[in-house]
Amino acid sequence: MKEGYEKASREYEAKLRKQAEAFRNQIEALKEDIESLKHQRDKAIKLAEEAGKLLGEFEGCIGGLKKQGITPDDKTMKNYKYLSDFIQQLKDAKAA
Repeated sequence: MKEGYEKASREYEAKLRKQAEAFRNQIEALKEDIESLKHQRDKAIKLAEEAGKLLGEFEGCIGGLKKQGITPDDKTMKNYKYLSDFIQQLKDAKAA
């Protein structure tokens, strides 16, 4: 009877150890995912900052042209609108 208890105990311990290892592996994978997401977030923030600066430069150039009586061409305005829309989407996402 004692031998049966010891055998059941060893089997139970082995099962728990296997579950603990599986959980540890899952935790390590989650840690890697979190680090990857943090890195992507940091890159996205940097890109958003650069896009904001570019939009400001774009607006300055367009304003300068208009002061001189020059109308920016359609391609320039299309690119400006694209960038402006992108910045607005970022602001909307941040507000949500």
